[in-house]
Amino acid sequence: QDYDGSHENVPLHPDAPKDDAPLLPAPTGHTEQPAAPGFASIEYYQQFFDVDTEQVLSRIRASVWPKNDDFLKRIRNRSDLYGPFWISTTLIFVLAMAGNIVEWQSLSDDGQEWRYDFTKVTFAASTIYTYVTLMPVIIWAYIRWRIPNGPTFLETICVYGYSMFVYIPVAIACIASRRALVHLILILLALALSGGTLVVNFVKAVGTEKFGDKTALIAMIACAHCALALGFQLYFFQY
Repeated sequence: QDYDGSHENVPLHPDAPKDDAPLLPAPTGHTEQPAAPGFASIEYYQQFFDVDTEQVLSRIRASVWPKNDDFLKRIRNRSDLYGPFWISTTLIFVLAMAGNIVEWQSLSDDGQEWRYDFTKVTFAASTIYTYVTLMPVIIWAYIRWRIPNGPTFLETICVYGYSMFVYIPVAIACIASRRALVHLILILLALALSGGTLVVNFVKAVGTEKFGDKTALIAMIACAHCALALGFQLYFFQY
């Protein structure tokens, strides 16, 4: 049957949609914002590892000299977990390696057989990871209890993590000497530099007018740091 086009002039029903009517509704000008990543998502923690090499090296340099009391100011609103994590992890394996080498040197001098002690790795890991997590919680809670606008929890972890760096070269240096006295001096040096960085920065955060708060803060930091250094000396570098 041929098409004659006779139906083209048939009038449309009044309620019928026009041909020029849009198929989709016009945009309203409002777009949905992407939801913020949740606490349990990987994207949430990516922001804490967004740091470049130069920033990490700059923070390491600032952490090994106690006179630099502006470390907290350096990381204000720019704290990271990248440096603290890798410093702590590196220290774990360096301590375990140094401790095994020192033990091998001691046993070889006495003509005894030596076997690798893997428990040094587990001891170092449990000690260091616990220390750089638990102590920041205690210090942060105490400062926030006394001063509402003190350092954030992330900033406190950042300071503690970077302050542990000085133990890495000290542990390596202990391998070069077989004298327990030299080991002790090196550990005390690391204790003074690392603990000094913590005390100077957190005391400055407390302020100058609260003498009692500063005394308690120094006592907590010093006692815990001395116990950590003593544990390093007795477990890893004791002949």
